[in-house]
Amino acid sequence: MIGTFRDITERQKSQESLALAYQEIKMLNHQLDYENKSLNMELEITRRLQRLLLPSEAELQDIKNLDIAGYMEPATDIGGDYYDVLAFGGGVTICMGDVTGHGLESGMVMLMAQTAVRTLLEAGETDRVRFLDVLNRTIYLNVVRMNCDKNMTLVLLDYEDE
Repeated sequence: MIGTFRDITERQKSQESLALAYQEIKMLNHQLDYENKSLNMELEITRRLQRLLLPSEAELQDIKNLDIAGYMEPATDIGGDYYDVLAFGGGVTICMGDVTGHGLESGMVMLMAQTAVRTLLEAGETDRVRFLDVLNRTIYLNVVRMNCDKNMTLVLLDYEDE
């Protein structure tokens, strides 16, 4: 039995609606794929930055009278784990830290801590109270600016060979 003109028109409209929905889904999938690739590229850049700031084997070997080895593998794509070994003015400062959580924000706080510690050491800041006060305020103000609730545990060990 042949359908009425109205039935045929309804089927055509339904098929056109399905075709439009299919095209929209394809477009959204393409957009999600593009955004996913962009995000993965950004994460890879951030992972590389994090690894680049770790002390090199050559730096660790240049420190006399200490045998130091280090390795870091984040639990997720980007972590807030931090370590550094910095030789300044005849001494060595060993830094270890952990930022709450994982991800981009934790990685950023870790990078800020590394930069602030290195800057204060380069500037020759020897008063540890002032050192920690400036370090804490700098990181705190940036975390507030980022509008996140990250915390960091940080240990600094000063070593001098006497």
